[in-house]
Amino acid sequence: MVREMIEPSEKWTPAEEKELQENIAKLWSYSSSRDAKYNRNYNRFFNNGHGPADARATIWTAAYQSLGYNRAMFDDASLQTKLNVIKSVVDTILSKLSQARVRPFFDAVQGDYATIKATRAAQKFFDAFFDAQKVYERAPEVARSALLFDGGHWWVDEDQLCVEPVPHWELFVDPYEANNGGLRKCTYGMRWRKEYPFALAKAQFPNADFNVSSVANPRTLRGEWIIYYDLLAHAKFYIYDKRIVYKKKIDYDRLPFTAMWWTAPITGWSTTCLADDLYTIQVQIDEIEMRIDQAMRQSPFNTVFTPAGSDGKPSMMTNEAGLIVEYMPGPEGGMPVVATPAPISPMFPQLLDNYIQKAYEFGGVSQLSAQSKKPAGITSGVALQTLEDVESERHNVTVQAYIHGFVDLAEIACEVFPKNADILPPAMGRASMKWGDVKKQKDLMRIQFSAGSSLSKDPATKLDQIQKLQAFGINLQPILPQLLEMPDLDTAYSATTASYDYVQSVIERAIEKGETDFAPITDMQMLFTESIRWFLRLSADESNKEYLANLKKLIEKVSAEQDEATAPSAGEAGFNEAGALAKGAPLMAGTTAQPNVRMNITEPVPGA
Repeated sequence: MVREMIEPSEKWTPAEEKELQENIAKLWSYSSSRDAKYNRNYNRFFNNGHGPADARATIWTAAYQSLGYNRAMFDDASLQTKLNVIKSVVDTILSKLSQARVRPFFDAVQGDYATIKATRAAQKFFDAFFDAQKVYERAPEVARSALLFDGGHWWVDEDQLCVEPVPHWELFVDPYEANNGGLRKCTYGMRWRKEYPFALAKAQFPNADFNVSSVANPRTLRGEWIIYYDLLAHAKFYIYDKRIVYKKKIDYDRLPFTAMWWTAPITGWSTTCLADDLYTIQVQIDEIEMRIDQAMRQSPFNTVFTPAGSDGKPSMMTNEAGLIVEYMPGPEGGMPVVATPAPISPMFPQLLDNYIQKAYEFGGVSQLSAQSKKPAGITSGVALQTLEDVESERHNVTVQAYIHGFVDLAEIACEVFPKNADILPPAMGRASMKWGDVKKQKDLMRIQFSAGSSLSKDPATKLDQIQKLQAFGINLQPILPQLLEMPDLDTAYSATTASYDYVQSVIERAIEKGETDFAPITDMQMLFTESIRWFLRLSADESNKEYLANLKKLIEKVSAEQDEATAPSAGEAGFNEAGALAKGAPLMAGTTAQPNVRMNITEPVPGA
């Protein structure tokens, strides 16, 4: 659903519009010659090389399945068998890449609690955002563009707060700028789309002047749609059929596109791709297929030699299942002979198999992956695993480019999303954070990539992993329902989860506002332990001294509350029976006591 632009359009001058049109023409001239190759590869992928002149702008139809060759020389003009090796190799590699499901991981390297708070909000947002935008499901589209059309790209649209794949032929930049640092160093660029529906453009800018004929049908009208970025002027233009319809100010300094390559460009904005590498082999496969196909169609099923003058009736003979030839028998007479000649030399099928094998080898794909076929001589599971590892290493550069695309998406979104927009929708118990808060902290955080989940998807294996983590001393009790993803256990763990969530809110309120009040039924041991953990973390991060002082007050109050509730014992020096810090003991002492919960529900609950 296209969201209507609310802000009024910025003004532009005739001189500015003239310069804009000149720059668009220049960008177009840099890359216009690549269209021939992209159309060739597009048609190679879908129908072995023949289709409309501009297949990229046309919806795929059955008409694409043309014969593909001038078959006038043959008597039989039926469809020809096709072995599309390019598509087979591309689809196999895409299947491999799609298994890499990584997530951007936000880490507060430096800074204070405000940095940590911003990273937590951004982490929650992108975990949900990638799922809502179906990033993992659509990522193979970006990779496919890199395999077929030089490069593949993600586009971050700050107007709609969304992301979408962009084919390489729609992105235009200055290749001389791209040579000096890639997309990050480009000062201008555009996304160009052909045959863009007028209805979508009008829905986004209902008050804009499109200068469209009043008799045009908005439902069927199509035109060129350009989104132009001028990063030096911090402006973004929307052009429909060479006419500016909207201009807006932007506050970011990079093009909101990622780039993934099969082979990274050495110079310029174009390079070779997998389809280019396999093109000549595919042509040879097509030629051999055509010859074998025609030999099969033109050769008879059988050739039956019958002696002339035999008693057989001509009416009983037919050429439907073969070719019947009469021959003159010798003095001793003759017998019918059935012969089935080979339609073509065995060399041709052998040559075809050889070229197909070479195509898989050049693409770094094994028959094990492409055809679910076990290679001859491979009988053990270890050998099969070794083949898979070798194949994965062959595409390691491509895999790294694929997974880094997810991190680039998060980095660009943090830069280009409007600073006044909420990171997460308002909800009870959720701190209000805007993208401007993340922008302020971006120099104090880093975005890495990690596995989508460290735990197995198999329930039994996941349970075993969680038990092992707890055996190492990692307390996962408060978040077990989320880790196990078992809804029927939510009720059993709801009390512990609620206690953990409340303790975190108390600590957050203490750090930010200096408020040390908490409910009298709070799990004191959990509050003490979590407060100590946060104190150590903020100290290691060299956080704001005010935050540390506020948290120290909370720790001292918790310790005092435990002293009042529990009589001291002759246990370990500096500790009472409950394991809480005794008066005068060092602040950062550890504790191994069991949780001590105060139950005094007659007192009011501060902050409730």
